[in-house]
Amino acid sequence: ALSTQTTSGQTFPIRLYSDNDASSAYAPGDPECQSTPVLLPGDTFYFSAGIFVPANAVGGPSASSIKIIAKDNKGNGSNDTWPSASNDDTIEDTFNISVPSHYGINLLTFPADQKVAPGTTVYYPYMFLNSGNLPDTYTLTATTTAGQGWPVTILRDNNRDGIHQLSETFSTGTFHLDPGQAAYFFVAVSIPAAASGSATVRLTIQEHNGTGGTVSDDTVTTSLLDATPPVITVVSEPVETINMVGNKLLFQVRAVDPERGIDKVLFRYQISGRDTASLSCSALQSVYSADLTNIVTGSCTISYSWLAANATNQVNSDSLYTETSSRTITINTITTKENFTSGTLSVNDGNADDGETSLVVPEGALNAPVNLTITQRNRNDVQSGTGAADSLKPSTVYDIGPEGTTFNKPVTLTLLYTDLDRDGKEDSSGKNEHTMRIFWWDGIEWRLGGGTVNTQKKTVTAQVMHFSRYAVFPAKFLTASDYRPKEKIITPAGSPGQNDFAQFGVSGDFIINIFDINGMKVRTLNNGNSIWHGEDENGNIVESGVYIYQIRINGQIISGTIVVAK
Repeated sequence: ALSTQTTSGQTFPIRLYSDNDASSAYAPGDPECQSTPVLLPGDTFYFSAGIFVPANAVGGPSASSIKIIAKDNKGNGSNDTWPSASNDDTIEDTFNISVPSHYGINLLTFPADQKVAPGTTVYYPYMFLNSGNLPDTYTLTATTTAGQGWPVTILRDNNRDGIHQLSETFSTGTFHLDPGQAAYFFVAVSIPAAASGSATVRLTIQEHNGTGGTVSDDTVTTSLLDATPPVITVVSEPVETINMVGNKLLFQVRAVDPERGIDKVLFRYQISGRDTASLSCSALQSVYSADLTNIVTGSCTISYSWLAANATNQVNSDSLYTETSSRTITINTITTKENFTSGTLSVNDGNADDGETSLVVPEGALNAPVNLTITQRNRNDVQSGTGAADSLKPSTVYDIGPEGTTFNKPVTLTLLYTDLDRDGKEDSSGKNEHTMRIFWWDGIEWRLGGGTVNTQKKTVTAQVMHFSRYAVFPAKFLTASDYRPKEKIITPAGSPGQNDFAQFGVSGDFIINIFDINGMKVRTLNNGNSIWHGEDENGNIVESGVYIYQIRINGQIISGTIVVAK
């Protein structure tokens, strides 16, 4: 059995090989061995020991002492002819490996020259290696050999990633390294603000325990003053006139500077003669946004402009910057249309991401032209939610006038509710947007007008029969009493606008059938129309008397009576 043992010094990898051609020299193809074949008396076995000495082996005359051992498994060792024998069954030999001592430096990185803006600090990453086989001490110096005498420092790269962090501030000029150990650091060149020109900085690394050898590297840092100002282009901005408060009020521009990049973008604005204010804007793919949604709380005018400064300096007289011309938008919560007889009146809310509040009046719905107004009210200043409303305050509320005006046929009203983050919940109440419904104020309480929700446009649409105060509330889980009309007696042939219709509290998929006292059907209401004017299918006012209604909704059948009095 053949084996090896390191008795002192460094441990090197060792392998034993059969010397098949008895040449006393290793040859490629010699197989590894851990034992001899069976040897007869007088046989000789030749083998060699291969020792791998790594590049970072510590130098010295006795770097490693290695013992080779041969042990037989039979006999008493009387025929042993090995140079020495420790007992009858084992013979061994010891030899020393000497490694010449040397010192060295290997600079592994050579950073590229940099062209940057004034006021910038450039961090050149370096790494060097103790390429000797003994511990060594190295000193580092960085000096300006040509050009501007800008401040130069050497900083440790604690993370060893070549990327300077603000926390890496420890300066150094000395490293103590073991063989094969590397050192990581930066040469930092700081360019003063508004400075121009260039500086050549030479890094020199010297080892001290050997012959004092050195390595060096030069970098050239150039400061370039920006010659052109940033370019600002509008991405999106509100229209000049907005008739709603509380919706998204977003301004966006793209700002680029191909030379030095953008240092800062400001949105400067003034609301109705107040002091000018500024918003410092962040960028997403060079697009800068300013959001005034929560700043504007009522009717006002807003004058604004954008300012972008390049990365040469901060926003001051020394930097190149671009400022757009001032623009003004007007926010007025009243939308009007004079001599209105039919058509559509929409409220421009300034947000292209959703729908809008609107009123669609068909021909013949009005008896005479009116000066139509849609006025947004502050949700905190109106009556608290009652009845089927599931919150104290509405999402949005509007007065539509002239108040008390009634229609000859249903009018389509669409009201916007707020879900600016588009999470499916109304912003003020947090209620599921599918529960949003239109309500109207009858002077005593909020009446459920129903409606259909459009979750993409954030609107509710319902049929109405008169101008009044309308709002969007979340609705509670509705019961039979909520579906029934509040009106018990209607007088459709009386004074217009005076108790001349019955409104059912339904929305969505429903059918309402109206029967006379004899069971004959006189009218069917569906397709969003939940208002009965006391008319039959031909538009004629029915005879005075008691009429039976039957509501079919959500699998329920709800019945009741209404009295018509001419």
